[in-house]
Amino acid sequence: MNTVVFYDDTGRIVKVKHSTKSNIKLATDNTKFNHICFDADDPVDTDGKFVEDGKLVDVPPQPSKWHKFDFTNKTWRINIDFAKQDKFQEIDLARKLHELSSFEWGGYTIPSDESNQRLIHSLSRLAQEGDKSAVLWLTDNSGTERRYEADCCIDIGLELCRHVTESHERARALKLQIKAATTHEELEAIAWE
Repeated sequence: MNTVVFYDDTGRIVKVKHSTKSNIKLATDNTKFNHICFDADDPVDTDGKFVEDGKLVDVPPQPSKWHKFDFTNKTWRINIDFAKQDKFQEIDLARKLHELSSFEWGGYTIPSDESNQRLIHSLSRLAQEGDKSAVLWLTDNSGTERRYEADCCIDIGLELCRHVTESHERARALKLQIKAATTHEELEAIAWE
């Protein structure tokens, strides 16, 4: 069994074929690609390689997930647009996690996951409309259950709004930094923390 590695003019491997000598000859006669033939029973390892001067060469290690190998110049180049999109997604996730975690009010940690946000909004609204029976029961992160009366529901609702607003403002500011970034190092320096 023989192996032929087909590659384009930049050295990028486009196809690998394992076959008999006669089939390899037929394949190499009818192709527009360059090729290297190997007379070996063992499979030829082409993963992470390109062709240079008729030989298989290892692609150097990728500097970051945002780099793409440029086969023409045989170097890694950053794809800044891809990197920015990836960073936008990272910030969106961090914003959502922050928003849905918890916030402080009156010395207590108030959970702000989606179900608690709905509960806080509903009871805050009832309390604003004068319903004094609006009582909020929340279990904080320590497992302690607490009761909050109607007037507290309004204050907790307002603090939740501030918490969510702060999360979005922080994300917006970081996204402006991402848009302005022109290098990999600038993007790496942008973080939620």
